[in-house]
Amino acid sequence: MQRVVPSQVATFIDQVFGWLRSGSRTGNLYREAAGHAAALIVLIDAIPQELLTLTGADYIDFVYSVAVIRQQLSVWENQQNLNLQTPAPQVSRGLNPVTLIHELLLKCPDQWPAAETAELAFISDAELRNDLRLDLSSISRALGIAEWKTATVLSGAVLEALLLWALQQQAAAEIARVSNLSPRLPNSR
Repeated sequence: MQRVVPSQVATFIDQVFGWLRSGSRTGNLYREAAGHAAALIVLIDAIPQELLTLTGADYIDFVYSVAVIRQQLSVWENQQNLNLQTPAPQVSRGLNPVTLIHELLLKCPDQWPAAETAELAFISDAELRNDLRLDLSSISRALGIAEWKTATVLSGAVLEALLLWALQQQAAAEIARVSNLSPRLPNSR
């Protein structure tokens, strides 16, 4: 299955649901858009769970919006009178479920380390710690699908970053002292 990330689904919504392109946040979702709505659900189902980083009310709104679209697709599928216009209900803050899903997906990252990836708690710099953890997760994913070159190159980058970090933890005087003890290469000054 193709890996789908939140920004791809948000772009799909931008492209196929006209009211968002026109700047409206409260357009209605009618039966004519059933194919688009069904495709949206397929795309959402393909997003890896670790990328859906929503919490609290946002997560509840996301799950509810997806459920409303699934339910509305079922209603449209079983509707006898094809001329009857039954829009999907507004879900939260007066928004239709597609608009709400779009807004919430924009809050989600396109990359996130897998839950089983080590935390690297010994690194105090949060940005470096998160970047290295993301790289470690990518290494694990690459190994799982036999992408040896990717795993090797990323592993080397992580090792280099950890070595640089370790050096930066040392006092400048200590680095200079050790540097003076190391043998000089020929032709070096």
